This record gives sequence, C-alpha cells and structure tokens, in this order.
Amino acid sequence: TGVWSGNINITGKWTDENNMNFAGSTSTRAYESKGTVSGNSLIITYTATRLNASGSYTGGETLTLNNQ
Repeated sequence: TGVWSGNINITGKWTDENNMNFAGSTSTRAYESKGTVSGNSLIITYTATRLNASGSYTGGETLTLNNQ
C-alpha cells in the first residue's frame, strides 16, 4: 500500500523475491503495474486504461541504485 506519482493510491504484492504487481486508480485512469528487481535496478512497467474515454497507454522506468 502506498502512493504513486503523488496522488494515486496503490496496493500490491510481491509475487516472488524479485517481482511485484501493484495497481491503483483515479477517477479517470486505472493503472496496472509490474516491478522487477534485477541486480541494483528496479524496472517498472505499467498500463494505464482511460475510464472516461477509450484507449490505454503504456510506459516504464528503470531506477538504479548507485553505491558510491
């Protein structure tokens, strides 16, 4: 449970030691996301489905921990 992008309440769970699924919604979008830990990176992909119009879109981000 947490907040994504400042205003989207999400819930999710770890599916194994390296993968998680989480989802959330606003009044106009439903979000389905997957996170994968790979080495020192977290790879996040998502699909956003419009609730007030047709269509959806996808995106992703890789976050990397730099130990210096």
